Amino acid sequence: MDKRKTTLILLFFAMFLLPIPMEADKYKVLYTNSDNIRIDDRPVTVGMEFEDVNYINWLSDSQAMKVLNLSTNRIMVVTAQGFKRKKAMSLEEYFLSSKHLSTRGYGNMEFLTDTIYYMLDTLTISAGVDIRDNVLDEAVIKIGDDWINIKLSKTTNKQDVIITRSIFSHTSASSIYIDIVEEDEKTGWRYYLYRNLYIKLLPLHAE
Repeated sequence: MDKRKTTLILLFFAMFLLPIPMEADKYKVLYTNSDNIRIDDRPVTVGMEFEDVNYINWLSDSQAMKVLNLSTNRIMVVTAQGFKRKKAMSLEEYFLSSKHLSTRGYGNMEFLTDTIYYMLDTLTISAGVDIRDNVLDEAVIKIGDDWINIKLSKTTNKQDVIITRSIFSHTSASSIYIDIVEEDEKTGWRYYLYRNLYIKLLPLHAE
């Protein structure tokens, strides 16, 4: 084989070895607890869109925003505290530091990258596969020596369980552990969707 053919073959295989750039995920801001968050050089406002490669600049640890992934229609809470823990400046860096390249391809999971579930106005958590009708969804919280059961609702498509800030009305703590349980009272069937879910309450209005 002459040198020219060898070079062409090497170039051909090199093309397949080169990394293929992934299209950036796009997000829409649904809620923000501060007017002082900036994405690149733009102040964050409800309704604005940005990409996961854009830098998010936080002013204080209490700042956060709720965003919609326009590719997957999944909602997540993005927080200054989470970014600080992951030493990230953008959502792309945040997911990479958590060993996930993207929010795509993970079914109904909403919070893909952190063991802390941050709550702003409401929190929606994947309900997984709903295999039964007419089941009762409830949160089980331990406050001191007492166990409290709080009924939860689901989104209209039944993909997510909705948790509101009222779940914290039983305690003065700003963070709690809860279990999320599904139960069919007629048959006695009972299933734990989540155990020891750590939820941290964030202020509705931050600096």
